[in-house]
Amino acid sequence: MGRGPQDHPKENPVKTLRSFLFVAMLSGTAVVLTQCAGSGGSGASGGGSGSGGSSGSCAASCTSGCCDSAGKCQAGNTSLACGKSGATCQACSSGQLCQAQACTTGSSGGGSGSTGGGSGSTGGGSGSTGGGSGSTGGGSGSTGGGSGSTGGGSGSSGGGTASSGGGSALPACASTTMVTEFADGGESTVAFYVADGVNSYVFGEVGTPPTGTSPDGGYAYIDFALYPKLNGATVPGPKTLAQTDEATCDYCFYAYTGCDDQGQCEKVFLAQSGSVYVARADQNEDAGVITASGTNMKFYEWDEGADAPVASPACLVLPTYSMDAGW
Repeated sequence: MGRGPQDHPKENPVKTLRSFLFVAMLSGTAVVLTQCAGSGGSGASGGGSGSGGSSGSCAASCTSGCCDSAGKCQAGNTSLACGKSGATCQACSSGQLCQAQACTTGSSGGGSGSTGGGSGSTGGGSGSTGGGSGSTGGGSGSTGGGSGSTGGGSGSSGGGTASSGGGSALPACASTTMVTEFADGGESTVAFYVADGVNSYVFGEVGTPPTGTSPDGGYAYIDFALYPKLNGATVPGPKTLAQTDEATCDYCFYAYTGCDDQGQCEKVFLAQSGSVYVARADQNEDAGVITASGTNMKFYEWDEGADAPVASPACLVLPTYSMDAGW
């Protein structure tokens, strides 16, 4: 995609909206959300101070991290939420990384331009030169992190990204569960659009009731956040999902399982492969529709703090998926 986490100051929109959306679905009301973040809410709403800073209660208790716009304590060690000692979380700017809970200028990594991620025979180079270990090379053993000519990335890219070669491969699934509840669009829907420049997104969610058929029991959801301005998404049009993370995805598909009646979920998953087709995604905050479908979508259990798959992740496979929601 050509964009790293330090260039992409967006967060998973569900982190701050999960409880709100859940309550809205229980009540059966239509949800119209015109702003994801802003003034922080009035004192009565408990959304923080009027200026949008971290709430006093968060600042007092969050001694080891930072407070996000919702007044929640975050670890403060990611480029999307960086800070410490209860300060307001900061999104690091282009060219910066969050190191020691502070935004600093970092190096690009992945090997020098001259090594280009290593030769094709070593599969991306040794751990010291960047581009992944010789055995994995950021891809399967047969590809060696890239083709024989590029060796895990071109000389100019220095190892390439995780998806293009020269980075770490996805871990093996500890378990794989087939999920069929969302083939017909689920039982409940929520949708909205948030205008925020290049990070504007269209959001749609489908959910299932606690009938005992969801993978972990309780409620289950599939959420889709489309960032149409990042790479110029073609709508209507198809998309092949590939290895990604929350910070850099533009077609972001999440799965939530084992969710209780307060909107708290046991596990979160992020799609890493599959085919989707977005038929409609209106970019209008007042009213619109988002319509999408997918096949053979594979989700990996995700650590949102580290923005990476968990060790020995559980995996979900959706043979078919559909969603048609409006606001």
